[in-house]
Amino acid sequence: MALIRTSHLIILFLTALVVRLLWVPRWSLLQFEGHEAAYLRAFQGSEVGASTASYPALTALYGVLGSVTSDPRALVIFSALIGALGVVGFAIWVSRGTSSRAGVLAGTMACLLPEHVLWSTSAYNVIVPNTLLIWALALRGYPAFVLCLMAGSVRVETLLVAPFTGIRGALG
Repeated sequence: MALIRTSHLIILFLTALVVRLLWVPRWSLLQFEGHEAAYLRAFQGSEVGASTASYPALTALYGVLGSVTSDPRALVIFSALIGALGVVGFAIWVSRGTSSRAGVLAGTMACLLPEHVLWSTSAYNVIVPNTLLIWALALRGYPAFVLCLMAGSVRVETLLVAPFTGIRGALG
């Protein structure tokens, strides 16, 4: 098992965060449409639609975030932080199966992968369960059980990936 240097992980995290917060969003044009608008309502403490209410863990999380600040940009910042943590988890996961060099390269690619960047700047329920599953794959064992359980509570279909985290993750 190859370990990635902490300095490399910090650089990956900060680079991913810069891409997600400074390069991609157009803060002056920030809008929430469709399901994102429903999550914005949860953030604001309002009623949400039935499809959004079927994910109570994420609506509750956004409700708590809304009790800390009323600025809707917090939803994008939160997703960007989670996405950047996903980049770090992905680098760790790849390095455990190959080498630290491969982990850093994979993390760099995830840093700039358009789909990952896009979902990391969205208040939709994609980047949170994705990151939870990535960390379940990176950590395995009992943590995988808990992380898969959390990912499934945020987006049910992510449980299809849970068996790849080992028996405990699959049970979660």
